[in-house]
Amino acid sequence: MRRPSGKPLGKVYRRTGRDGQPTQWWWLRYKFPGEPWVREPTSPRTADEVEAERQLNARLAERGHQRQQRLQVENLVVDDLLDLYVLDCADQDQPIQVGRVEVWRHALGHRLALEVTRVDLDDLCRRWKRRGPTWKAGTRIIDGVEFTWKARDPDRVRPLSGRAAIASSRCCGARTPSVGKSSSS
Repeated sequence: MRRPSGKPLGKVYRRTGRDGQPTQWWWLRYKFPGEPWVREPTSPRTADEVEAERQLNARLAERGHQRQQRLQVENLVVDDLLDLYVLDCADQDQPIQVGRVEVWRHALGHRLALEVTRVDLDDLCRRWKRRGPTWKAGTRIIDGVEFTWKARDPDRVRPLSGRAAIASSRCCGARTPSVGKSSSS
């Protein structure tokens, strides 16, 4: 197959709003040889045309393998990352504790990995400390091997406490009270 010739093309523009006027934010429109045109907002959003041009030039300057890596990462979901963890544990003959992976699949598995934020994780930790972690039954095929898991037994759902609460509060950035010290000095 012949390699596409030519250079990548692109421009920055502002979309037209409902009122017919250009919006505040700049967008990128670009095309690589042999690929369709792509339209996307600047990231991070910018109202500065020079910054938008810089972002466009950075995108057009990407080499083929860099672009492929970026596209793969942009479409990566949390389930894919959990699959890698499960496969690594299987390669090392390490058993996985029940609930270690399932709870994350249930909570964030469908989300794009790049969109999961610290705030999302903090909210999950707080919810698990209040109500306890839960998950639904499911099946996933990873490298031709079917992995199945049962739903969390509702009788076993309880708030995280003790050492688990301390560990999750550290992940959530919450402070733990000091033990053995009185509040009045």
